[in-house]
Amino acid sequence: MAEIQVRDCPLCGNPASCLSIGRGHLKRFVCAACTDFVISKGAEKRLADDRSGSIQMADIARRAPQGFMLEITLPVPRSTPWLRTRWISKPQPSKEGEG
Repeated sequence: MAEIQVRDCPLCGNPASCLSIGRGHLKRFVCAACTDFVISKGAEKRLADDRSGSIQMADIARRAPQGFMLEITLPVPRSTPWLRTRWISKPQPSKEGEG
């Protein structure tokens, strides 16, 4: 089972919970200042060099429809300067005693 870590949010810089998912290629962040979102390693690296892009993504992530969160990844081809975003369903919390 993956371990939850406390890391700086790549969108706002505040402390956030971080969990590696998707074979380690994606990270799920839960940030009290922003919101819940998923980001790929490549997109996180690209945003580290683009403060205005981070602020823009944080604003978009905060506007997620109820039950959804933003996923931020690199587009194909990766050489393009923008990021790919889409809304994905938030995972439902597991209930104890099931299974």
